[in-house]
Amino acid sequence: MLGILKERMGLKMGASEAFRNALNLSRGSHRDLARSNYGRLLVELNKYPQAVDMFNKIEAATFNSGSGLALAHFKDRHYKESYEAYEMTLHWLSDEPHFQSDLLVALASMAYMFEGEEAAKTLLFQSIQLEKPSPWGFYATLSLGLLHNDLNLAELVFNELTVMKDRKDCLQHYAVLSGYFYLLQGNSRKAICEVSKIVHRYPEQAGVWLTLSSLLIRLQNERSPSNAAAKCAQIAMKLGQTNMDVT
Repeated sequence: MLGILKERMGLKMGASEAFRNALNLSRGSHRDLARSNYGRLLVELNKYPQAVDMFNKIEAATFNSGSGLALAHFKDRHYKESYEAYEMTLHWLSDEPHFQSDLLVALASMAYMFEGEEAAKTLLFQSIQLEKPSPWGFYATLSLGLLHNDLNLAELVFNELTVMKDRKDCLQHYAVLSGYFYLLQGNSRKAICEVSKIVHRYPEQAGVWLTLSSLLIRLQNERSPSNAAAKCAQIAMKLGQTNMDVT
């Protein structure tokens, strides 16, 4: 508990010492939990080989340890091992649709790197068709459509994503993607209007103010919105001092 508390406070070196002590003192299943916590922290400390070693020592793997191992391999640029670890976690350590959806997004990101658009698209479709799809599946699929100028795919996913547009955890992602969705169609007025609506509904959200500022800067040659963009950025920074990192 002490290690987790220090980790959440950003005291990573103190958390590292606490997790090491917990590992030395623990036995049985508690030892696996200590290894999983310590492995996660080692990833945060960019000590990827040590993290892989720690996760591999876990005797009874769980969803958290399996996905942690996959992430450690990915961060260490061992993509084949990472893909295999994600697949193992998906098929053997996860029975929750939401977690499975997240894992399929992770697999799709690697498939896109090495196998291309179609392989990624197949995995993303599996992700968003699960009973409790992860919003990241929709973000990734819409982004794929925008990157490859597939307006049919982008429009299909965008219509699904609008259901989530008022979820607090989706606001900034929806604002960014909706802006680019309309920009790709050459409709800058609609892009600004859509993001502005989100700002007016949730004026306390620094991220959406920052998105509007970025959009106005992108369109400055078309609309000369430098003053408006600067004002939006100032509001975002002011709000971000208390509830969000907007750097």
